[in-house]
Amino acid sequence: MNHKKRMISLLFSSLLVTSCGTKDYSISLFIYDSTDTFILSLKDNILDEFSDFYNINEIKYAEYNQTLQNEQIVKSINEGRDLLLVNVVDRLAASSIIEKAETKNIPVIFFNREPLSEDLKKANNSYYVGTSPIKEGELQGSLIDETFRGANNFANSNYDKNKDGKLSLIILKGSNGHQDSELRTEHCISTLKSLGYDIDIISTIYCDWSKEKAKNDFEQLYEQNADLIELVISANDDMALGVIEYLKSLETYDSTIEIKDQFFPIFGIDATMVGKFSVSAGELTGTVINDSKAQAHAIKILSEYILMGESANRKEFPYEFEDGKFIHLNPEVYRE
Repeated sequence: MNHKKRMISLLFSSLLVTSCGTKDYSISLFIYDSTDTFILSLKDNILDEFSDFYNINEIKYAEYNQTLQNEQIVKSINEGRDLLLVNVVDRLAASSIIEKAETKNIPVIFFNREPLSEDLKKANNSYYVGTSPIKEGELQGSLIDETFRGANNFANSNYDKNKDGKLSLIILKGSNGHQDSELRTEHCISTLKSLGYDIDIISTIYCDWSKEKAKNDFEQLYEQNADLIELVISANDDMALGVIEYLKSLETYDSTIEIKDQFFPIFGIDATMVGKFSVSAGELTGTVINDSKAQAHAIKILSEYILMGESANRKEFPYEFEDGKFIHLNPEVYRE
């Protein structure tokens, strides 16, 4: 956020403190799973942001079960909440959540898992806050190119194991159909191709954003393709760290040699605390910042805007809406 927008945000927040900060709002927070490192960081930052003005009355975890989350949300709607903050399990369920909330005129802010555009556009008072997965993928591709120092240099380097000039890689995606996972991967690959790389995708696997699942699923791939793998692209840090944990369990692993030089480069997205530590340790080659603090702040400011109702001045709102419903924040490459 530039200086002007920060000043507007501070002004906007100060107005809210005096105008509505004393009102006791009832707010519910719904999380798709209790083991996702990034989501837990985002949840903690949301709680920190909201502590200044409002109490979040309940936090519910769905443990990857949309039916359970539906039941949790219906219960909160029937209890008459003022606002729902929803990290939906399945983005296709957003439409029914919006419909149920609108029966009680309850606004909804979806975050991290983006509803279908048509579902959100037709909603009266529902929004989405998240990152830009397209830009994340592009940055990840640029970071990979930076590591190889260009496509031509890659073809003449030790990274090109079979000296065929092709970049042979494994792709780790999150959950099947998750928009961030698909767009991050798609635009990472398209960026590499635009930079001159001849891409050979050995395999693509869905690891549900899970470190443990990535570790287990990668084992067979490595046993079958150890001499072919020249790069691993992961849609988040946790899955990339699962691959690293597997590699470190091998008898051939040498802790004095960086993973990228001993095996192959591995790239993630999110720049979680454990991800950044892994970069510093010479294990994870690189990652892209998915700023949970910035997203939590945007969710707080949007919540204030919604709860103020018609007294809110949209001209003073510090974020740009896409199609009137979506706020996408820009990522950055993580550098130590």
